[in-house]
Amino acid sequence: MKPTGSSPGRATGRISDLEHMIMCRVGHAIGDYDLIEPDDRIAVAVSGGAKSFTLLHMLDLHRRRYKFSFDLIPVFFDRGWNPSAADRLTNEFAKHGFEVRIVFDDIRIKLNSGDPLEKVCSKCCRITKGVIHQFAQEHKCNKIAFGQLLDDFIETLFLNLFFSGQLKSNAVRLSAKGQAGTEIRPLVNVEYDYIAKFVQECTFEPIDIGCPYKDSDDSQHRKAVKNMVKSMSGQYPRVRRSLLAAMKHLRPTHLLDSGFG
Repeated sequence: MKPTGSSPGRATGRISDLEHMIMCRVGHAIGDYDLIEPDDRIAVAVSGGAKSFTLLHMLDLHRRRYKFSFDLIPVFFDRGWNPSAADRLTNEFAKHGFEVRIVFDDIRIKLNSGDPLEKVCSKCCRITKGVIHQFAQEHKCNKIAFGQLLDDFIETLFLNLFFSGQLKSNAVRLSAKGQAGTEIRPLVNVEYDYIAKFVQECTFEPIDIGCPYKDSDDSQHRKAVKNMVKSMSGQYPRVRRSLLAAMKHLRPTHLLDSGFG
């Protein structure tokens, strides 16, 4: 491993059909939304889970193949849940050729455990994004890659539709106001089922970072949405792909936004 901004990953060689398929879907997202440009310096937020490992791995595959250069700086935000989590995470990623930077801040005192789960998780997410943006600024990263994938985009879409009265999901590329670094989400075209199979294929062991809320039930709203999408996908396997296409082919003139006519 090189102790530089460009984490090298494992040697490029023959890849499996599954790995190639995921890499192509990530490549389509990069091309469709101009997610990566020459000389980018990208902070890659890793959590120890399957999604963030796949994100880093796929970006590294593209980095090795691109005609222009860009850097990847994997970073893990240690929230203080488990004192051994950071070491276990860095060791596991090192097995796959990645050097992960650690940012520590014990946020337990900032979260009110008496609040509803949804509120606690939302606050933790905001704190985490703020810390990662601060890391990006300090390390001169102009972009930050997050690991939300197609399932996350779909769930957020329905949560906003049903419970917030808004037709929106996550942003594939977003320049956050008042924060350093453009957020990018290159896994938008990838379903979780493929991610789960991929990490097994490459023998990555997800790290339990000890979050005390991980075994708690999702909010009732999110649980209802997950069950709905799962049920529909069981009957109609291409539902997720159809929803992805729908999010790409919005027709404002056929909706009720008064700003269009």
